[in-house]
Amino acid sequence: MCWGRDEKTLIRCMTASTTVLLGSVPSEVCLADREVHLWYATLGDFSRARPRLESTLSQDERRRASQFRAFDDRDAFVICRGLLRQLLARYLGRDASTIDFTYGRFGKPEVAGLRNRRPLYFNASRSAGLAVYAVTSAGPVGVDVERVRPVFDFEDIASRFFTPFEAGMLLTLSHDRQMEGFFTCWTCKEAFLKATGEGIGQGLQSVEVDPRVHAHPDAAAHSHVPRNWQLQLLRPATGYVAALAHRADVHPCAA
Repeated sequence: MCWGRDEKTLIRCMTASTTVLLGSVPSEVCLADREVHLWYATLGDFSRARPRLESTLSQDERRRASQFRAFDDRDAFVICRGLLRQLLARYLGRDASTIDFTYGRFGKPEVAGLRNRRPLYFNASRSAGLAVYAVTSAGPVGVDVERVRPVFDFEDIASRFFTPFEAGMLLTLSHDRQMEGFFTCWTCKEAFLKATGEGIGQGLQSVEVDPRVHAHPDAAAHSHVPRNWQLQLLRPATGYVAALAHRADVHPCAA
């Protein structure tokens, strides 16, 4: 389910299997024009590969990993970042450890040194052991995933970060649908802000989502994103909601 002003971009779920990322994917993966590749990974499946993945990280990434107090959080960061490097390496046809990143004003990473080839845009998100990656050459992209779980003060959070329409519609949902609606709104908003590079601190109210959209597909008509953007709702695994945001009017550069 997606909504926007241009339906030409193809959303392709490449795999829901973690083994493909490091196993049977060709040494180079090609992106067709106006195509977004989505990848899912259960981080726990890569516990044994952690030392190898960590060996591909930069000194800065290892420093960031060391700042996590909990071992589980540290391992999740290392594996998630290592898998991102492995995945980008397949698109770039190079070793994962040689990839350098630059960071935008609000911390969004980009692959450095791609002047002689078309750009490669990517984004990643993880929640409760599940990671989602988006890769495209068609323009900025953002992705966010959340495990649906109880949030006891969700009404207060919604009143502060959601639009009045979203907060009101959230309260019309049945009790067993409210958390799904809450995280639907949250992931869509964060995916959009990650795509624009502005970050969540720049205001969740810049995009409006109907929290009933999962239960009532017609509700997408009441959701609004800025011109030339699209949102795609995802179901990466049972108990999770995710969203993808990308520009609908950006054409890829020639190779």
